[in-house]
Amino acid sequence: MLESLILGVIIHAVILVVFFSLRKAGARAVVADKRGRILLRMPVFFAIFGYAGMLFGLAFFIGPPLSGEKDLLAFIGIGTMMWLLGLACVLFYHNHFVLYDETTIETRSLFGKVTAIRWADIKDAGFISFIGLMTLTSRNGQKVGIHYLLKGIDQFLWVFARKTPWTADAIGFPKRRFW
Repeated sequence: MLESLILGVIIHAVILVVFFSLRKAGARAVVADKRGRILLRMPVFFAIFGYAGMLFGLAFFIGPPLSGEKDLLAFIGIGTMMWLLGLACVLFYHNHFVLYDETTIETRSLFGKVTAIRWADIKDAGFISFIGLMTLTSRNGQKVGIHYLLKGIDQFLWVFARKTPWTADAIGFPKRRFW
């Protein structure tokens, strides 16, 4: 009983630390380079959790056969899920960025595809809450995706509200009051 209580407290403490750190990263002011462009990147937590998830997933593949476990299907399923979620976090950390200035927004997706649109060409904006992605669509149909946990996202949202007819609230961007 006491072990369960201690484990619950530890898990909740870790989750709170992660939430507060991610919120702090989102609110962090970012500095423009010499050309006036601002670069937003994913927090380092994504790399840490991604590599840890991949390592645990690998342990679920290697451990049970070495220990003589007969029912491997459940271990393979859990290991695959953990490894793929870890890989997604690592890809987000290493690939996803947003580079913007007063005229353009350039993004690189999870898989490394670079897309650029002009602020003046944005015809639609939305937020996909399931994956935490803000989508901006240009007049010629190009789409860019911007993850809501990027470092400096609050500053980007301020520019977004100034340059477009939408606000973060209008497109359903999460209000992070409790963080």
